[in-house]
Amino acid sequence: MFRNIDKTGLSISALNILASVSFSYFLTGSLTNNTDALNLVANVFSILSGFLLLVITMSGENSTIMTNISALDAANQEKRFLMRFNKYYLLFLLYILTLALIFIFYLISKDKNNTSGLLVLVKTVVGHMIAFLTCFSFIQSTFIPLKIKELFREKRELNTK
Repeated sequence: MFRNIDKTGLSISALNILASVSFSYFLTGSLTNNTDALNLVANVFSILSGFLLLVITMSGENSTIMTNISALDAANQEKRFLMRFNKYYLLFLLYILTLALIFIFYLISKDKNNTSGLLVLVKTVVGHMIAFLTCFSFIQSTFIPLKIKELFREKRELNTK
C-alpha cells in the first residue's frame, strides 16, 4: 500500500507547508502592514494565473492526441490529464482565494470605527491566511516551468508514435 507513495513529492509538500507556516508566523505583520507588498502579491498571482491556464491548456491539448496509441495508453493519458487538471485547478483556486483574502483584508483594515475583538480576531486570522497561502502557492508555482517542459516533451513523444 505504501510502496506507491511519491516520497519525494510528499517531502517537498511537507517542507512547503513548514516553510509556509514559518512565513505566516514570523512575517505576517511585515506582509499585511505593507500595502505595496500586498499589491505585489496580487499582481504576481494574477500573472501566475495566466501561466497556470497555459499549463492546463497544454495538458488538455496533449490528452486529445489519440492517434496510434493503444487503449491502455489512451486510458492512462486520460487519467494523467485528470490528475494534472485537478492539481492545477486547485492551485488556481488557491490564487483566487489569496486574492479574495487580500481584498477582504483591505476592507476590514479600512474600518477604523469598529474595534471589536471579533474584528481584530478576523483581521489576524485573515492576515495569517494571506501569508501562509502566499508562501505556499508561490513555492508550488515554481514547479510550473518544469511542468511546461514535461508537457512539451510528452507532446513530442505522442506525435512521434
